[in-house]
Amino acid sequence: MKKFIKSKTILQVMVTTLVTTLAVAGIVAATSVGTDITATGDITITSGARVGTGSTGDHVTALAGDSLLVEGESEFDGITWVDGSLRASSTFMVTDASTFTGAITALSTLTVTDDLAADTDTLYVDASADKTGIGSSTPYATLSVETAAGDPMLMIGSSTAEILSLDATGNLKYDGGTLYGDLLNNNIGISSSTPSAMFSVGDGSGTSTSTVDVGIPCFRMKTYIDGVLTEVYYWPCVGAGCSISQAGGWATSTASCF
Repeated sequence: MKKFIKSKTILQVMVTTLVTTLAVAGIVAATSVGTDITATGDITITSGARVGTGSTGDHVTALAGDSLLVEGESEFDGITWVDGSLRASSTFMVTDASTFTGAITALSTLTVTDDLAADTDTLYVDASADKTGIGSSTPYATLSVETAAGDPMLMIGSSTAEILSLDATGNLKYDGGTLYGDLLNNNIGISSSTPSAMFSVGDGSGTSTSTVDVGIPCFRMKTYIDGVLTEVYYWPCVGAGCSISQAGGWATSTASCF
């Protein structure tokens, strides 16, 4: 009887100690507990031991704030669900594919050492090639920009207050058409988005009026004189003070201009 009482007393002491502090120091074999373990004090795991939850949806739950503290490394082989905030005051390392369905806020520097993709190709950074793609997951230049037909490739301003835009075919437009570069036809238009010549001022319809202000102009062009391709110059002049060459029109040197 005395032996039984002594064994019972020892068991009570062990249970009381478990409620206050559960210390696991180097348990090698698996240990199973059929019911919940509730500890009002600390649960300390030392010597590389682990707390394992089963594959049927069991949980390790910490109800109070700051009640689950892991000072060393933590390993998660499966899915880890975080319903609240997940904070790392030091390094937070993710070595495998991870999915974040909510917003991620980085209050300091966010460093990505491998490729970075946002929505596959909306923004893609090729870390190995030091190239960035917008609208492309295979950037072929330091900065590659691709867009769908009909959408501007580059827009400075807004859809209602356009300052500078570049469309998908390479046409460049400034201030809604004040200056327009037609890449397909190699034409430049001023106050025209449909330049009809290599250099057009106005819409070219013949009904619009345009003013070109220049200093004292000297026009130089090439033309055939007696079958020989020759550069000719012209400085327009009106009145009795003009030289013969100016009044007569064209010259084959800059003498008529300056």
